[in-house]
Amino acid sequence: MIEKFEAPKRDPINQQILIYSENIEIIRMQRDMLKSFGVRNIIAANNPDELMEFASVRSLGTILVNGNSRVDPRKIIGALRNQDKVQDPYSQVFFVTGSSSAQLVKLIIMAGYDGILCLPFSRARLWKTIERMSITQRTFVRVGEYFGPDRRQGILPSQPKTEERRKEELLKKVSVEPKRVS
Repeated sequence: MIEKFEAPKRDPINQQILIYSENIEIIRMQRDMLKSFGVRNIIAANNPDELMEFASVRSLGTILVNGNSRVDPRKIIGALRNQDKVQDPYSQVFFVTGSSSAQLVKLIIMAGYDGILCLPFSRARLWKTIERMSITQRTFVRVGEYFGPDRRQGILPSQPKTEERRKEELLKKVSVEPKRVS
């Protein structure tokens, strides 16, 4: 059975943002990037226990999870989406990594993160990602063990518009080109 939930929209500037990383320099860099856009309510966690402590007592708008070799992204998102242990399971959670392998991207999206940010990124890219997600109405689903953004794609009644346009363009080219006589 599929249960659907509507996640609340958030005020991008006045929400509480948590940055999780075991590297203090990454935290400082991301904090400075966000402060340049007027965000003032930023907290940091240096280990998983501290991350969960903050999530259990505060309603966090956005969480940036900086990955490293000791972090299992599935365990972290599973804990952050657990309604019994956290204040706000609808927080927008982004995984920040230096790797953009197809396998990692698929794992992050299928695990229930809202998105992935691949290093290096500009402060404008970080802010636009947070801002866009904050004002978007997101639907969450619970299916078995999964709780997170609804990743299902509806069945398309017809071909996507781009495919239809390409076919039309090809047909026009074929009908317009003069026939060659040999």
